[in-house]
Amino acid sequence: MIIFLLLYIPLLTLLICIFNSEKYALIEKRKFWFWNTWALLFGSAIAVFQFLVGDTIAILAYGEILFSHALIDIIIIPCIIPALIYGLIYLSHYLFRKNPAPLGGGLLCWMLFSLIPASVFHAVIWGVHSWPLYLVLVPTLWGAVAIGIPLILDIVNHEEVKLHFKIISIIVLVALPFLAALSWMFFFSKNLLAGSIFLFLSLLPAALILYSPHGIIKNNHE
Repeated sequence: MIIFLLLYIPLLTLLICIFNSEKYALIEKRKFWFWNTWALLFGSAIAVFQFLVGDTIAILAYGEILFSHALIDIIIIPCIIPALIYGLIYLSHYLFRKNPAPLGGGLLCWMLFSLIPASVFHAVIWGVHSWPLYLVLVPTLWGAVAIGIPLILDIVNHEEVKLHFKIISIIVLVALPFLAALSWMFFFSKNLLAGSIFLFLSLLPAALILYSPHGIIKNNHE
């Protein structure tokens, strides 16, 4: 199970970046790896912070506190904060350079790269106890959020998508971290049925990428 935590995100990153790297010229590859090196650095800083500080919210086996722990310590800090950092970089490029980096595929690989250090650091912490909840479920949820968010943003930014579908996509985008946190909470509480339902809902946006050959992978760095 430790091997799964160590390898799942890196292999997922490698798989997606191989698809990307075959489509761009050398100069674009340089930009691609330049920004994703920064993603590794930011991800490492976040992982070190979590390693040194530990949980910001203590784990309690019930209610809102448990959900808050799952949302903040499991999802937001390692997964959503890197996305917000990328958003700030994108915004600065838009405001000052008028030539922003792509929001879709660029964000996808940025989030995945930033999660690689988290996989390593948390394997050290969680591997001691051999908890399947952490070693298998958490990286699965990380991958679901890291792929789902850019996929949804790609839909929202697509000019041909109708307004009502964009609104639905935004609602799903906001709900995705909460769905992932609820899945972890219910599995922790040994409510396997509810945990499985929310896990399925968390994976659904990411799974759509398999049926989107003209989606974020193709549009990355165009």
